[in-house]
Amino acid sequence: NSNEINGPKSTTDPSGVYAVTAPLGTHTLEVHNPLKQQNLGHNYLHLDSSSYAKTELVIQSDSAGLWSGWIKATSTSSVPQTVFKIGNLQLILQSNQRLSLQVNGTNVATASSALGQDWTFFAVAYDIDSFHCTLYVDSSFYVGTTSNLQLNGNGSYMSFQGDLDLLEYREGIFDASYVKSILKGSFIPDDHQRIRYAYHFEESPGPALRCLSSMGDARQYALQCFGAVIDNIAPNPFTRQNK
Repeated sequence: NSNEINGPKSTTDPSGVYAVTAPLGTHTLEVHNPLKQQNLGHNYLHLDSSSYAKTELVIQSDSAGLWSGWIKATSTSSVPQTVFKIGNLQLILQSNQRLSLQVNGTNVATASSALGQDWTFFAVAYDIDSFHCTLYVDSSFYVGTTSNLQLNGNGSYMSFQGDLDLLEYREGIFDASYVKSILKGSFIPDDHQRIRYAYHFEESPGPALRCLSSMGDARQYALQCFGAVIDNIAPNPFTRQNK
């Protein structure tokens, strides 16, 4: 495209590179970069009672971080299900109703309301130095305290039965207002610089073997999938503001 206002002529190529030509003198240039609603993809990861996913390499966890994502339960089982696990910290779906955080199998924070039928936002924040971990479920949050948080190592789990979407990890300490902005899809300046891993499950629909992180320097931390399926029958309607 090209534009000419008071003399200067500006052009852009398809990649967005600007070239400006103008007579000698002082000129004022403005670039319009409006906010846009971005759908992060229509696919998601579907898991059943015998499927799971794990990172190919051990994720190097920080002393403080935030995992977030969206889930939709599809089972009526009353058996506790592990939605997410890192070290001895687990996000558990209890009796197919309430989410809770567990450390070494002990509840440290539990949501007061049950999951609905639609997609539910969750986030798990931890800060080893302050002994705090916080569970976010949609717009509510629940703070737990533990002095025994270990982010490395393996342990037992029960497979989650349902759908998982937009699993992301941000490094650092984040307050409730920041997490609310993630939930609402609000534009957050420099948020992309805080995201270290992002699994949006945009591989082709069908049996999932390997799901890549969309962050360029984190592709070696792909998720290996066992029995899981990439699906798009009932996609997550979430959108995020972007420039």
